[in-house]
Amino acid sequence: MKKVYTNNRVRFLEVAERRTNKAIKAIRILGHCGNKFLYDYKPAEIDKILNALSSELVDLKSKLKPSFASRFSLNDNNYSVK
Repeated sequence: MKKVYTNNRVRFLEVAERRTNKAIKAIRILGHCGNKFLYDYKPAEIDKILNALSSELVDLKSKLKPSFASRFSLNDNNYSVK
């Protein structure tokens, strides 16, 4: 049965914590692939994995952090690219 939340704050706290822990665990498990005794890989393959993870992290940051400005100004410290 699907859980019914009393408010959006409680829902966010529960869902965000669960998903963050799941993501951290998945990254740690992926790190096991770095064992040279068990796996054979090329540096380009590692770069491809790290670039994919970095790209997803950039997307995540842009979704979670509010955007304060849509235009660049030298007088404004809140510039963000969309």
